[in-house]
Amino acid sequence: MIPVYFPLTFVSETTAARIVRWCDQIGLLAPSADSKDASPILDRYPGIWRLYCPQAGDEAMLALLETEWRRWADMHAGADLAAVMAAREADGPFVAPPAINSLRSRIRAGNETGSTAAVDPLMAARVFLRFAHGLDRDQTALKDQLCHIAGLERQMRRELEGVAEEPAAEMAIADDPGAFLTERRLSAWARLALSLDVETEVFVTDSAAVIAVVAEYFGPLNLVRRLPEGESPPESPETQQLSRAITEALMPGTHSAPAAPAALSAATIYAIDRRPADFLHRLVAGRRMPPPEPRGTGRCLVIEIDDGIPPVLP
Repeated sequence: MIPVYFPLTFVSETTAARIVRWCDQIGLLAPSADSKDASPILDRYPGIWRLYCPQAGDEAMLALLETEWRRWADMHAGADLAAVMAAREADGPFVAPPAINSLRSRIRAGNETGSTAAVDPLMAARVFLRFAHGLDRDQTALKDQLCHIAGLERQMRRELEGVAEEPAAEMAIADDPGAFLTERRLSAWARLALSLDVETEVFVTDSAAVIAVVAEYFGPLNLVRRLPEGESPPESPETQQLSRAITEALMPGTHSAPAAPAALSAATIYAIDRRPADFLHRLVAGRRMPPPEPRGTGRCLVIEIDDGIPPVLP
């Protein structure tokens, strides 16, 4: 059983370096087989990050649909991907999405959904994840550039004024990619995870927004364990701490007392008394559909990594 990072498919090098302090193996989902830019982390951390993705064969189709949706979103300020999917001809292939002028004419005519063709939910989820993946990658690159420029500015001030300045406060605030379209990310990611038959009981995130939405879906989360920040003794590195805590937390009925104060916790383990498949189906349902009834008993864990320690990249 390998923990899986969710609900993002792109991982920045900074985030990866932080997470691998706690996990000696972790899975990463990708919406298509050509997602090698899923991160440089795959090469940087060989044997640690495991990529799960659909079989190769439809990458060109996905790229075309993603391009069409980007145009649609630019034109209509983020209109729903389902409108693009449903506007195709009932017997038309996905590789031939409707032209923008055709979509525009349908909107003006008051027919947003176009034909009554069934939308492929998995395809829609994968296209959305590709779109979000590219956005996360671009935002990370932009942030890195801004940080680099800010560093150059501080260096110039030091050289000109001879006084060391503290980093700007806004540069110390970490962005939370999971805070953007959180519910949609969760739904699309969970649908992809179900299609790939990802077998895990442990889901890892570094997004506070994701934890908040999961708590809304499942009610108050069962806080099982908090692991402290800072350096661990040589005989008990973070990966061993977390591994032991996971093994204990997966036992049904476990209600351990938190081991570290909230202010000092770096990894927090929450237990949800549902089978992993039921957990994923609930995420797929989101707010628009009634939550499915659990189909059995079991337990899965959601782990929030938030050590606040800027990692040293290897």
